[in-house]
Amino acid sequence: MVKTTDDIAAFVRTFIHKNGVNEESIAVQSGLEQSVVRSILAGHADYDARTLVALLNGAGLEMCIIPKMSSQTLEILFDSTKPTVKTRVDIAVDGLRAQEEASNTHIEISAMKKEESLNWRPAAEMLFTALAQPWEKRPASKYRLELLAQYRPNVDSLLPQGLADELAVLGEERAAQEFFMPTRQMEKFVLEFSWASCRLEREKMSLEEAKKIIDDDAPRWRDEALLVSNADAIKMVMQYGREWPLSIDFVRNSHVQIMKDLLATRHLGRTRTIDIQVAKSRFMPLCRAPDIDEMLELVCALAAEIKNPIEAAFFLWLHIAYLQAFIEGNTQASRVVANIPLVKACCIPISFIEINIHDYTMAMLGFYELGDVSIAVDVFEWSYRRSAERYTGIWHLSHKARS
Repeated sequence: MVKTTDDIAAFVRTFIHKNGVNEESIAVQSGLEQSVVRSILAGHADYDARTLVALLNGAGLEMCIIPKMSSQTLEILFDSTKPTVKTRVDIAVDGLRAQEEASNTHIEISAMKKEESLNWRPAAEMLFTALAQPWEKRPASKYRLELLAQYRPNVDSLLPQGLADELAVLGEERAAQEFFMPTRQMEKFVLEFSWASCRLEREKMSLEEAKKIIDDDAPRWRDEALLVSNADAIKMVMQYGREWPLSIDFVRNSHVQIMKDLLATRHLGRTRTIDIQVAKSRFMPLCRAPDIDEMLELVCALAAEIKNPIEAAFFLWLHIAYLQAFIEGNTQASRVVANIPLVKACCIPISFIEINIHDYTMAMLGFYELGDVSIAVDVFEWSYRRSAERYTGIWHLSHKARS
């Protein structure tokens, strides 16, 4: 038995008081009987480590610290002079600093899942084979106007129709699911989206480092500025996505937010006027600014007509990146903008977290060079299902207000 119930109970009681959480919600989230939760918080009995872990997890405290010898260890870790309510990262940092003094402490941190291999459909396997030869030897390809001109919203679908419908139902149901602190899910999404977006741009930092940088909001280096700007951009979409129409102005504003500390003002949200080249690809984007503007207007108009929010998100994700409308930051803008139809429909947003960078690159190149969405379909589906698991209840309060 772990004789530290009083310490943990006091910590959780303070958390409950500050965040307006009730015992019933913690019982639901932890899987414990409400009478057990009440007994722990009242300090009526000592409980084993497994029960205390469940209590902390039920309160949304994703790290637990269990001393093996005495409650003095908890006094070191839960220092009363510091803010009582701490995030996973705050507690982790405190815990690591205290390790030398608390030599008998076991620290358990809920880890991010490692990247797992996707189960590729045969079409994706074939596309991987086509892209396997060195990029210099692949045939050159120009921007295909027909990919937009021939697309009929709500008739044609880039995603398999059954899959788009299935994910839309999943996204709406999971987003509306009751969750005792949806604002924590929102914060978690913003952090993980921003970190994942930087990671896909090959910027290297840990999730814990990203958390601190976003909280401090004082970036010093380019990668830190990129992270904070991505956070600002996705916050804008989450806040105004339902109010603002899906338009070229929304796309341009998203680009401004993403690149505001990275590009000269004359390039922010502005259509590029110079030729650009996609790294390690024979794809040649459009050159003339008027043509780019016309296609960007068409992308937004078509996406706004699509009724299925998953298909609309997938459509924007590919076509904003494919058009390469801006001098820099196109793939980042595509990930931000892809969330607009999901926010409008109160579906789970997509963070693109845990995606293998090579798979993501191949998904883009398959569409750029061959107009083939096979790899992109599998990557998007896999990532969206991951997001549905991670951000359950994110729109719970919004659904409650609408009903």
